[in-house]
Amino acid sequence: MNKEALSHFPAAFPIKDSKALTNGIINTTDLITDSNGERYIFQRINTSIFADAEGMMRNIDTVTNHIRRKAEARGKDPERATLHFLPSDNGTLLYRDESGAYRMSKFIANTVSFEGKATAESLEMAGRAFGTFALDLADIDASLLTETIPDFHNTPKRIAHFLETVEKDPVKRVESAKEDIEYLISLKDEASRLSAMNLPLRVTHNDTKTSNVLVDKDTLEPLAVIDLDTVMPGLLCHDFADSIRYSANKVAEDEKEYWKAGLDLDMYRAYAKGFIPAVSPIITAEERKTLVLGVITIVYEQAVRFLDDYLAGDVYYHTDYPEHNLVRTRTQTGLLRDMLEQREEMERIAADPELYR
Repeated sequence: MNKEALSHFPAAFPIKDSKALTNGIINTTDLITDSNGERYIFQRINTSIFADAEGMMRNIDTVTNHIRRKAEARGKDPERATLHFLPSDNGTLLYRDESGAYRMSKFIANTVSFEGKATAESLEMAGRAFGTFALDLADIDASLLTETIPDFHNTPKRIAHFLETVEKDPVKRVESAKEDIEYLISLKDEASRLSAMNLPLRVTHNDTKTSNVLVDKDTLEPLAVIDLDTVMPGLLCHDFADSIRYSANKVAEDEKEYWKAGLDLDMYRAYAKGFIPAVSPIITAEERKTLVLGVITIVYEQAVRFLDDYLAGDVYYHTDYPEHNLVRTRTQTGLLRDMLEQREEMERIAADPELYR
């Protein structure tokens, strides 16, 4: 922990205790306790991933202030409805020095997150939380937000980069993945359809894991969506799709027995049951039609990203063994193949009129 950087956030002083947290994989995080027992989250932002940290914090400030106003209008505690970042002594939500960029937020007391393997119940509640997040932010002009990771879901651009890597074959791995390459190339037109559609630009979360929902420790009701670094303009189906990809696969993302991968339809149904009713006041007819295409596209896109990295020599994702990214690719393509087989049922569930009442 950088104590010099921390000293520029006066809200936490005098400090009684600090503890490093290890559940984040991008930013460095510490739990700070002041002399009154108040707790704060102090983070060093990974600026190699979030180069425009100022733009990211402007997004977060816009979104969290908006959610607090919506919570207050519903008679809810605004301080438990979303994260609350505190200013540094320079008057902004970000402090920079030669070592990096830092921020501090209030710790939301008496909460836990959905950790571990998702269940149908937790996935439905997460769906409700992320759907409510989209609903609350539907009246923000998403085009005014910064793209914290440019072209994050620009699938045609991901495909073009992948094809370039295949052609160059920089570490001579193409031969070991020929069938995987051919399969993904065969679906590139289908996976590019979503990017060509004229759909409403929404404020999207883009990392809809169940662990990014805080719930009340006593009632287990969802309270706040966290990890807002990837909040930016996007499509509604992206936030529907991400959670399905994370939580509705029958195996882990890097399961070595990748042939067991496939869609758990009950888990898919659970997220739809939470997400769709929450967004029903704002979702358009065209957006309804793209929910399943969004899931298929996001799974395809992630398979392309894993395989591209494998062929490039594992330059982006951390790997534990040489074939790690290839295994990840095959768990995604296994899920994708099964989704394409079950597409009709997925469409039926997503179109169920009961979910839109």
